[in-house]
Amino acid sequence: MERITKFFSTMVICMIVMAHHTSAEESKGKELINKVCTLSPTRDLCIEVLSSDLKSSKADLKDLAIISLSVAARNASGILTETKSLIDDPNLNPDVQQGLADCKETILDAESQLEDTIAALLLDSKTDAQVWLKAALAAIDTCDDSIPGDDDILSVQSRAFRKLCNIAIVMTKVLQTSLPSRTTLLGPEKENGGNESEKLTFSVGSYPKALAKFLELSPLANPAPFSSGEKTNFREEKNIHKFHKKMERITKFFSTMVICMIVMAHHTSAEESKGKELINKVCTLSPTRDLCVEVLSSDPKSSKADLKDLAIISLAVAARNASGILTETKSLIDDPNLNPDVQQGLADCKETILDAESQLEDTIAALLLDSKTDAQVWLKAALAAIDTCDDSIPGDDDVLSVQSRAFRKLCNIAIAMTKVLAKPPQQF
Repeated sequence: MERITKFFSTMVICMIVMAHHTSAEESKGKELINKVCTLSPTRDLCIEVLSSDLKSSKADLKDLAIISLSVAARNASGILTETKSLIDDPNLNPDVQQGLADCKETILDAESQLEDTIAALLLDSKTDAQVWLKAALAAIDTCDDSIPGDDDILSVQSRAFRKLCNIAIVMTKVLQTSLPSRTTLLGPEKENGGNESEKLTFSVGSYPKALAKFLELSPLANPAPFSSGEKTNFREEKNIHKFHKKMERITKFFSTMVICMIVMAHHTSAEESKGKELINKVCTLSPTRDLCVEVLSSDPKSSKADLKDLAIISLAVAARNASGILTETKSLIDDPNLNPDVQQGLADCKETILDAESQLEDTIAALLLDSKTDAQVWLKAALAAIDTCDDSIPGDDDVLSVQSRAFRKLCNIAIAMTKVLAKPPQQF
């Protein structure tokens, strides 16, 4: 019964420790949102937008930037729906109807540019993110110019969209320049959980030894027994008794901490095996299983990744490969001894690779917005682009052909991943 009581006491302590850890993480997330939103002209709206996502409590700056962009993209979709419903009104003035039709096109552009911004951030291209975001704002300005008046529903929605875009611009600026990390915003003491003197390094393996060493070195840890001839006063005995009680409490505390750490380490290990197991299962559906496992395991986050994360990892690797092909193509084009026909073929190829790279970024953005059908469309478009590139260049044993075959394999892995994500088999 005593063992059962101790076991449940330990479990309760572990749960309290873990709950405290989660609570601390959440308060850090809220503090980060509050600090970064002081840089926005619409502080309250900024806090509301960034706190709207369930993951915001544990988000870093990059996550918060992506949350702000996703909210803006959803708002753009709402404007698009409203525009389409207004266009269908048969009683509408033809000039206004034409203005709305123009507006619809610019909103589609804005929506696409926001998705490109998310993709650029995911690939750590912060400068591109700023460019796409400003292009989205310019698109909505064009839309405003197409419609007379400023008190209709569409104008109100576009003003809201502009505010959301401005919040996203603040986030990407913070990410790009003066406040690169959570540590910078919260300060080292908040980030590390205390000042330098309070920092402790725990090791599950060495901790009991360290405790034993402390007990061994302590002059009162193992006092010699009193002989019958020795005289001791009551205060001395009381002090020794108090010390033993204190040491007993310390020993129990550290034992509990060690158990908690072992439980948490075991939990982490279980998560990793789950990640690896998921990779192995999903890669059985790929024609290039070994390459699939290698690609998905290449990202440090893969050990805890779900299907969506793995799909994004595969797409990011394919996008990096496309960048490599683009670099190779540009270097070949610059060769003065190259046959003019081949040079023209390479120039055409360069354009299609740029398309493929952009389409992969669109695929990542579509997955982030849970649009799995769009992801399939963009991915197949990227494959079609590389096929066009192959047709532009004679021969199939040159460096570029070898690289394009590798790219095709990577795209096929990504296609397998997005198919599983769209319709997960029962074993997943």
